[in-house]
Amino acid sequence: MVETPVLIVGGGLAGATLAAELGFRGGSCLLVEQNAGENPHLRANMAGQRTMEVFRRWGLADKVLNASLPRYYPVNVVFSIRLNGQELHRFSLPSIAEFQDPESALRAELPDVDYSPYFKTQIGQNFLEPVIREFAASFPGVQVRQGWQLVEFSQDKEGVIAQILNPASGVRETVKDSYLVACDGGRSIVTKSLGVSGMDASFLARH
Repeated sequence: MVETPVLIVGGGLAGATLAAELGFRGGSCLLVEQNAGENPHLRANMAGQRTMEVFRRWGLADKVLNASLPRYYPVNVVFSIRLNGQELHRFSLPSIAEFQDPESALRAELPDVDYSPYFKTQIGQNFLEPVIREFAASFPGVQVRQGWQLVEFSQDKEGVIAQILNPASGVRETVKDSYLVACDGGRSIVTKSLGVSGMDASFLARH
């Protein structure tokens, strides 16, 4: 039996960030992510100012910037009826480098560039997740297992007993934990097992 204070199910941005913060604060946890590799699909494509400040607090901001679009690339956002169809609207954002060292014209247009050393960092979720998971795994109290999934769990007054499985090897393990955190998306096995609807799960995630 594996024992851990916190079992985090889902190694996306939410789960990886929670594991990293627990490790950063000297805590312990086990993170399981069912995908053995990295998700090749483009999803969320931007980290905001406050997010970058969290990464700076961790000492991770430069690694995130290095994994993002090159710092001197401008960002063009185009709205069209299809990929190569009629263009409806477009706007441009300055590059990361321009935001980090703003000229007077940019300061006049966007005065909040002086409020933080970061603005909007263009980085796809599929490039950001590996950076955070690697950082989380660098802490002695954090164990990250990719290619593992939660199969079932039960709860009593002592905590949670969970069964996790590595489908590739067929290895199954029992995990005893005080807290089980569902970070595994809208089709979460945890929320389904607890009878929590998608709307309720969304409410809980925000609060």
